[in-house]
Formats: sequence, structure tokens, C-alpha cells
Amino acid sequence: MSVSLLISEFTTIGDGMNDESEIPLSDDEFLELIQKCQAGDLMAGEEFFRRYSPHLKRCIRRYLTSPALRVIYDSNDIMNSVLRRFWGRKEDITFSNFTEFQAYMSQIVQNRIKQVNIKLCNELSARRKLDGAGDEIRDISDNELAQELIIRVREILTEEDWKLFEEVKLKNKSFVEIAAKSEVGEDAIRKRFNKIYEKITIRVGVDDLL
Repeated sequence: MSVSLLISEFTTIGDGMNDESEIPLSDDEFLELIQKCQAGDLMAGEEFFRRYSPHLKRCIRRYLTSPALRVIYDSNDIMNSVLRRFWGRKEDITFSNFTEFQAYMSQIVQNRIKQVNIKLCNELSARRKLDGAGDEIRDISDNELAQELIIRVREILTEEDWKLFEEVKLKNKSFVEIAAKSEVGEDAIRKRFNKIYEKITIRVGVDDLL
């Protein structure tokens, strides 16, 4: 199983977890878990994700403050990108304890969000020039960028799809909450949103930012 597919499956599992999942392991237990992950142990990878994805999500939420980025991405999106980066370099990384791991992952999160924000601004800048809306992305604020991105998304979605996008991305409602007020099940809503999301990222031009 590929790293990307493994991360995707773990993220789906993690969606149903409480953010207060227990993290604590002794330093020795933590290091043993990391070593098993580095050796390609899938069970250890699942245990790693179960224990540490809540920590990563909290860290991401702390730094994912850009209104423009939050129109498109959420903590799961950024976490997938961060974990792919982490597992891609795991053989070269060693930790003495969980505190070192926290600091390392926090830095990856901050760097990744900065990189994606710059890419998004550059992409919107290029599209503004093509549309004759302006030459410099620096002329408008991050909030204005977010509004421009929302307008672009709204233009490419049907009324029904826009309502779901608005519920999930702009009102921060979970699939569970939406399903509770709908005749459609949670899985069906998630699949529908994933198709909407794929359409948006391709049409708006942000499908390769992460």
C-alpha cells in the first residue's frame, strides 16, 4: 500500500475520532513506535496516526489563519500534506522524545502553510492579470483574496453544490452534522463533497498546491 493511500485511509478513520484521543507514551515507547513506522510496519503507522493526528490537527488549526487558504483547505488537507512530507523523509529523522517530535512537526506545519499561502497568492495574482483585475496581488488584503476566491468558487458550482460547499467550508459543519439534517447518509455526503472539492481545485487552479 502506498504512503498516500495509507494516509488517506487513516484520515478517514481519524474523522470519526475524538480530538482528545490519548497521546501519552513514554519516551521509550514513542521511540519504538517511530522505529517500527520507519521499518514500514503498517500497524505501527495506524497506531502513530491514531495517537498523534489530534495533536497535528490542533497544531495546524493554530497556524491555518489565512482566510484565503481556509476557503479551500482545512486541517485534514494540510495534515495529509505534512504527513506525506514527514514519511517521505522519515529514515533520516531521529527523535529523543515526544517534545522533539512536537517541535519538528510544528515547524513542518508552519513551513507548509507558508508555502501553500505563497503559491495560492501567486496563482490568484496570475488569474487577476488574465482577467484584467489588477497587476499586483499585494494590492489587496488577505480577506479580499478570500472573497475573490469565494466568488470564483461560487461561479463554477450549481446552487445545490454551493450549499454543501458553504456548509462544510464556510460554516465549518461536519458531515455528521449535515447528515443529521438530511435524508442522505454521511458517506454519501462525503463522497459528493469530495467530487465538488476536486472540481473546485482543478477549475480554480489550486489542485497541485499541496
